[in-house]
Amino acid sequence: MKKFLLKYKTYFIILLIILIILGILVLIAFDDRLKIKTYKVSDDEISNSFNGLKIAQISDLHGIIPIGLKDALQKQQPDMIALTGDIIDEYVTDLTPVYDFLMDCCNIAPTYYVSGNHEIWRYDYEDVMKKFEECGVKVLDNKTVALAKQDDIIYLTGISDPNVWDKEEAIEITEDAISSSLSMDGYNILLFHRADLLDCFNDANYDLILSGHLHGGQINIPFIGGLISPDMVWMPDYSGGKYKLDNDSIAIVSRGLANTTSVPRLFNRPELVIIELHSDN
Repeated sequence: MKKFLLKYKTYFIILLIILIILGILVLIAFDDRLKIKTYKVSDDEISNSFNGLKIAQISDLHGIIPIGLKDALQKQQPDMIALTGDIIDEYVTDLTPVYDFLMDCCNIAPTYYVSGNHEIWRYDYEDVMKKFEECGVKVLDNKTVALAKQDDIIYLTGISDPNVWDKEEAIEITEDAISSSLSMDGYNILLFHRADLLDCFNDANYDLILSGHLHGGQINIPFIGGLISPDMVWMPDYSGGKYKLDNDSIAIVSRGLANTTSVPRLFNRPELVIIELHSDN
C-alpha cells in the first residue's frame, strides 16, 4: 500500500510540474504587453552630429492604439518617429483615435510616414493622407528629405506600397521605384512597408531600411523566427529583427503592434522599435 501511495504521489508531482510548465508557456505565448525592442546601428557614414540619434519605429497599428504606447514613446524621448505603414486598416471607419495619436506623436518628435498596403487600398487614401499632414505628419511616399544637424545631413526616403498583392508584380513595381528614387551621398535611411520585398534592395544605395508588414510571422518560434506571413508564405525570411542585406545594408523589421488576422500572435508581443544611430568615426 505504501509503495502504491508513493508511486501515486510521484506521478501526481510529475503531472503537476508538467501542468505548471504548460501554464507558464501559455501565459508567455499569449502575452500581449507592449515591448520595447532596441537596436544599435553603427556606420562610418553617420556623422558625429547624428551620433546617438534615436528613432522610434511604429508599424502595423491597423487603427488600434495599444495601451501604454503614447507613454512609452514619451519615456523614450526619440529624436524622430518613423511610421512604416499600415497605421490604419482599410476596413476601419472611425479614424479619430489614430489622428489623435498622430498629433501626440508629432508633439513628441518630428514624425515621418510611408504607406502600407492597408492605407493605399482605401478608397479615401488621398483624403486620409491630407488628414495625416494636418496632424503634422510628413508623408514620404516616393519622396526624400534632408535632415540637417549642425553642418551635417542624413537623408530620409520613403517608397510607397506597390499597391498589388501578386508577388512578382509587386517586385517589378518596387524595383522601378528604387531605380527612380533619390539616393544621395552620405547616410541614407529608407522607410518601406513590405519586408517580404527586402531582397529588392540588395543592390540599392540605402544604408538603413525600416520595414514591417509581416507581424512577426504571427506565431514566433523561439530561436527560429516567424511561422507565416500575411500572404500565407511559411517561414518568411524577414519576419522581425535586424538583418544584413547582400550589399551590407541594415534592415530592421518591426513585428508590429496589432493583430487583424484569425491567426493569434504567439510568443510575439507587440513591439515599439527603437533604433540608435552611432558613428564609427
